[in-house]
Amino acid sequence: MKVRSAWARGAVATVALGGFVLASSGCISLDGVVAEQPDRIGDLTIHGTVCLSGSTGCSGQDNIDFDVPAFSGQGQLLVGYRVPPGITAPASLSSDSPTTTLAANAGYAAELERLSPAGPGRVWVGYVTNTLVVNGAVDPNIAVTARFGLPQGADGSPFAGPVGYRAVAGFRLVDATHPADRPVNCGANITDVMPDSTVCIDAPLATTVAGDDAVFGTRDLGIITGAKASGLAGTTVTVPFTTKYAGTSTASVNFALSASTTLPGAGVTVTPGSLLPATDSTNPVQVAVAVPANATPGDYPVTLTATLGAQTRTREGVLTVTAPPVVTTTARISGIVPKRLAFRVARRRGVKVVVRSNLKGLAIVRLYQGRKAPRVSRRVRLRVGRTGVLLRNSRLVAGRYRVTVTMLTPRKTVTIRGVLRKR
Repeated sequence: MKVRSAWARGAVATVALGGFVLASSGCISLDGVVAEQPDRIGDLTIHGTVCLSGSTGCSGQDNIDFDVPAFSGQGQLLVGYRVPPGITAPASLSSDSPTTTLAANAGYAAELERLSPAGPGRVWVGYVTNTLVVNGAVDPNIAVTARFGLPQGADGSPFAGPVGYRAVAGFRLVDATHPADRPVNCGANITDVMPDSTVCIDAPLATTVAGDDAVFGTRDLGIITGAKASGLAGTTVTVPFTTKYAGTSTASVNFALSASTTLPGAGVTVTPGSLLPATDSTNPVQVAVAVPANATPGDYPVTLTATLGAQTRTREGVLTVTAPPVVTTTARISGIVPKRLAFRVARRRGVKVVVRSNLKGLAIVRLYQGRKAPRVSRRVRLRVGRTGVLLRNSRLVAGRYRVTVTMLTPRKTVTIRGVLRKR
């Protein structure tokens, strides 16, 4: 029987098994184990083939050295992987047999760890099939594929390989006294044949399992978090993104770059338009946003997307459209009143005040005699330059008077003094 396992961003395992020896006198081999990233970045897949030792094309590299290629019966296939703890193991493996399922089995993984400790920086994950009806004379192999996820850092940094891995396969019989849901028991040694015909690792050879793992050099691209910029409406604002690439550069790893924003009416330009990163490199990407002149101040997301075939990487930055600065200009106000004016004329014709201002806006002009409330008060709109204001009140009397001019925005007050004569 043949097993093929594949690792990638979610683990997928395919086993092509039509017959495997599930007895103390039988054995299986694990052939053609290879790893790849089908999408050039992203998930890691491991392929392999489990085959009945002695069948055509089977290597026969197993720990229980007995060939029974035409075995028939019921049993379960055990498939395990030794991998780094940071990658994401799948809940199940896939098989080329439509009636075969391979579900994660923590008990099998625990038995592998008990008798063959994974060691620093490695863990075991295990899978057990449903009950299989085996006819080795007809179908002596099964193909398995495992797909493992390669997680990125919390800051968006890419997964950094390489990934070491080791695939193993075992088996056990299923009958009336040995149900399929029983716990996995590997005995005192990982290659022991238990009374229920369980062999936890029949392939590869024990010396291979005890040795170094196979290594696959992964590739990944990440877009780092934290991109932000700010600017005024009517300007072009550049939001700076940072991309990181982990792995070996190849001509086929060329990312198309695009960007978008929710800011209404904004134009977006990405520089560069594509990215062919160097090996283990950091690369800046500029997203220029043309902010409309009528844009409302506030925060708007700007999204950068890198695409390579079926794989995409996205990251959201922030563009802050700021309000125009408040321009504060000091008001300069002065004025002229008649210095000596007959009070009788002032009663009849009024007191003409000429106000000079460098700003236009609302002002209040008041005429006082003594410390009491103003005799006259008028609200006027000043022009830039000279504005004439006539203050009239029949109760004006001879003597000194003063006129105040108070501009409201910005606030500024000046006082002008004069004298009303008796004649």
